[in-house]
Amino acid sequence: MQKLEALPPKARLLFASFCAARLLPAIRQYLRSVSEPISINMFEEALELVWAFVLATTREDVRKAREIEGLILDHMPSEDDPQWTCIFAYAEDAMTSIVFALRAMYSGDLKEIFWAAQTAYEAVDQFVLDTMDVEIIGPREEQMVLQSSVVQLELERQERDLRNLAVVSLAGC
Repeated sequence: MQKLEALPPKARLLFASFCAARLLPAIRQYLRSVSEPISINMFEEALELVWAFVLATTREDVRKAREIEGLILDHMPSEDDPQWTCIFAYAEDAMTSIVFALRAMYSGDLKEIFWAAQTAYEAVDQFVLDTMDVEIIGPREEQMVLQSSVVQLELERQERDLRNLAVVSLAGC
């Protein structure tokens, strides 16, 4: 959280969008497996909106962000769906991360940015747990998850993004 706090507000938004964007493949996979009348374009548009907001804030961006947030929430996978599979959980995390990025855009709340990143972490954490196929998750299993290459890659990507954004911010970009 300290590294996030040290970044300027617009760099924080970019960080949230980076975390969310890495999860887009989960949404694509989910959309292929269900008959939702939406396309990946809406999710890509949401992330493009965050970038546009960083470049030049307009009221239109905020209005559109709230509209897209509502659409995403309306199309979020439901755990009550009889077809529920692990891809639904990953897509739910991906959509949630995008929602947090959008909320951070119009609220400026650091917690929303933190949760965008945390949700990205949770998606890979869940993926590793699913591949381990364990019923009970104790300290040993959590340590195995944390040490897995998939989780370590996500943590490294987040660390790299924070570091690069800090450098760019110091350079005045």
